[in-house]
Amino acid sequence: MRLFMLVSSMLASFAFLFAQEPSPFSLDELITQYNQAKTVEEKRGIVSRMGAFKQKRVVEFILSKYPLETDTALKTDILYLLSGLDIPESSAALADLSYEMNDPRMRDAVKGSIELLLKSKSWQYFVKSLLAKKKEHYYEAKLFLVSVLPPDEPKKDETFKILLVLGSEPDARIRRAVIERLSDYDSDEALKAIGKFLKDSDETVQLLALRVLDDYPINRTMELIFPALDSKFASVRARAIDSLCEGFSSDKLTKKLVSLVTDSASEVRKRAIEGLRVLCDKEAIPQLIRNLKTATPPSDEYIAEALRILTEKTFGKDPSDWEAWWQEQSKDFRLAPVQRKNMPTFFGTTVTSKRVIFIIDVSGSMNEEYKKKSEGVVTGLPGEETPQGRKITKIEMAKKELIGAVEKLERDVKFNIIFYNHQFNAWKEQIIDATYKNKQMAIQFVRQFKAEGRTNIYDTVEFALNDKEVNTIYLLSDGLPNEGKYTEPSVIIEKLTELNKTKRVTINTFGFGLIRKGREFLKGLAEKNGGSFFDR
Repeated sequence: MRLFMLVSSMLASFAFLFAQEPSPFSLDELITQYNQAKTVEEKRGIVSRMGAFKQKRVVEFILSKYPLETDTALKTDILYLLSGLDIPESSAALADLSYEMNDPRMRDAVKGSIELLLKSKSWQYFVKSLLAKKKEHYYEAKLFLVSVLPPDEPKKDETFKILLVLGSEPDARIRRAVIERLSDYDSDEALKAIGKFLKDSDETVQLLALRVLDDYPINRTMELIFPALDSKFASVRARAIDSLCEGFSSDKLTKKLVSLVTDSASEVRKRAIEGLRVLCDKEAIPQLIRNLKTATPPSDEYIAEALRILTEKTFGKDPSDWEAWWQEQSKDFRLAPVQRKNMPTFFGTTVTSKRVIFIIDVSGSMNEEYKKKSEGVVTGLPGEETPQGRKITKIEMAKKELIGAVEKLERDVKFNIIFYNHQFNAWKEQIIDATYKNKQMAIQFVRQFKAEGRTNIYDTVEFALNDKEVNTIYLLSDGLPNEGKYTEPSVIIEKLTELNKTKRVTINTFGFGLIRKGREFLKGLAEKNGGSFFDR
């Protein structure tokens, strides 16, 4: 009932914006009527008629009366009046009243009026006025503004400039929101702006900046990320090591990691050693030995441990023993190569495509327990047990793998997700860029689904193949099709292969606990369409 009343009130508030016929009364008469009005309904009617007068005087009068009003519907009408007048004074006035975002009863009205105003000619006056406000009770409005600033031309460049200003707001929530919006801009200027947040005073802001920069090719971000190795936050230093070591190697990075082997935080020391293993640069060894000569406790222990892990030798903390060994073995010594970990994987299979769609079965049988195959599964897949100790279901396992893959998609990838049971539900109509913000929205989409219904494979894959850009599909199912335009496995293979004849999309298939006929179906579909079948 409360929701119905709120919607009714907001619809009524819109009325004057679309029916601003000349008022039969002058503005002076309307002001007099408002001052003499006995009921809220009388005042609402007068406010609606005031919309016909796009004058500064209307704004001044309304602002003088607003603090005296307590009725939510009337206050909502006033906010929409200000957003609809479309003059500089009304836009600035709406900024003045945007502190109402802190009142749960008025939050939707403020949001709606701001969104409407941002479509008007005077939107910049609102933004300028709001940015000038320093009090904390305007933080909620600024946070909302970050999310609704126009993303497209011709306002895109102006939005970028506004985001840079909002990036210096005291509230860390606003700064984090700015980082997410900046990730939509695939430009060096945007990357530099994000990189500056690595010097932020807030740990969560620095970590978010790193996560966003991780989505871009390392050759565009390495110089921005490198200073994060000196962050005051251990979590940021550790994350920066992972980011840099997964993409490139250099003498400069090796030298820095050698110094981080003696970091005060154990997690950073551990990551530094792992990083040196990934870089596979044996020049780290003599550098560590030299440092060991002058090291004092506990740094000498840290360096000795690093040398032990890297060389698999146990000479302890005595630098002379290490020096003697190195003089004899340096010419032929090689660090054991370690595979880089940052590539996205789906059930142990590396996702190499830049144009990919994940299709996931959410039929009722996906609620059954997930039983990992004893053969053919890559080491390192998530365990069968949940943190609560119960067995994990197929749908939970599928979501876990899918989220892990999406998180690691780089910025130059385009992707989509489709869930299916007796019908399909696509996250987007077509594949879109794997920006940080898009990936977070995709993850939320993944988390909301429950397993129920039957299995419609044909209609789902047909929809995916109609995407003009996709070149790879990952299809997961735990059973035979029993719903859709075609349900006979052999017919589905024939029809989809024919549809894919000119598109030549690679279809990889994954099976969960399938019977023989189910395995044959998914294997046949994959083989006929240039892909591989994985029995998981």
